[in-house]
Amino acid sequence: MKRNHRSLKMLFSPSQRTTGPARSSNRRRHTRQLPGTPHFTHESPVVPATTQADVTATMQATPSATPSHAGASGDNHHFQVTGPIHDQIFKHSKELVVGITLTKDVMALSMADKKRIIKSIIRKATPKIPGLQGIPHWENQTKDLATIWRAVIVMCTAVTTLTREGVIMAYRLFPPQGSPISPETFRMDRVRHLIRNNTFMHEYSFNADGTLTIHSKFKNHFILHLVTRMVWNMHFQLDILLVSPRRQLHFAMGLAGAITKCVLAEQAHLILTAPKSSPDTDAFTFEMICSGMDDLTDEEKVDLDGWKDHMVICGTSQQCKNELSDFDLDSNSDIA
Repeated sequence: MKRNHRSLKMLFSPSQRTTGPARSSNRRRHTRQLPGTPHFTHESPVVPATTQADVTATMQATPSATPSHAGASGDNHHFQVTGPIHDQIFKHSKELVVGITLTKDVMALSMADKKRIIKSIIRKATPKIPGLQGIPHWENQTKDLATIWRAVIVMCTAVTTLTREGVIMAYRLFPPQGSPISPETFRMDRVRHLIRNNTFMHEYSFNADGTLTIHSKFKNHFILHLVTRMVWNMHFQLDILLVSPRRQLHFAMGLAGAITKCVLAEQAHLILTAPKSSPDTDAFTFEMICSGMDDLTDEEKVDLDGWKDHMVICGTSQQCKNELSDFDLDSNSDIA
């Protein structure tokens, strides 16, 4: 019986038949259980069969990456994308970047900041497919980044056009019929009152003698109109777009206000002109408006929060699938 047992053991243990005594086999088995030497491998991503032929993915470690970190974080890898996956990421990025208008990054001026923002957007737009973790890269990426950011410029340009179309009536820049004051003088004088201390953002009224009274701060109905047109005419559903409504509307009001002040400044000239807006000036106005809302008293902030909630309620009824104004947010044509 013992002899037969030994024969069966040798039959299923090739290492014992070829490499020596049993202790040698134990040592080899122990060696094989040790972790392998860390090294980088080049793998193709696991994608659906319909797109595998169109996607080229090469996982490469950045020069600063180390073996211990490479396996733990996809941020140390780049992957090359082409075909439908590239088109999907590119299109989704152009949609997502419009949401920047609801953040303080909307006034980013430097190319470095814009690239940082867009690369973050691209990562969010990348399909959650095993093998695609990391930083997407494709040919002509610099041109693509500029095209993606252009969606933000188109949005701001569209809001500027809406403001120009309505600012005259919204802020009553026409003198009353029979007024002895010339239209130019009346308009210029009223604009000076409105843009001083950003009064145009508030709910106000002019007295008979021309003095201005503020009734409540940051509750101007024209700003509400611009914000609802800007936010709820986007391609997203309201519940998806507004993750933190009060804070996001905070920045949307800042953007609408910066654009409104720029348009009102145009009206402050004797001869009407439409000069190109200055990014530096607009950014300063945006920051001043946002700071003004931050500096309100606790009671005033509660009142403003109620106004923002009112915006959400009104905005829900305004949701539609139409493009903002007459602008095509997906168009690649140049903006004058």
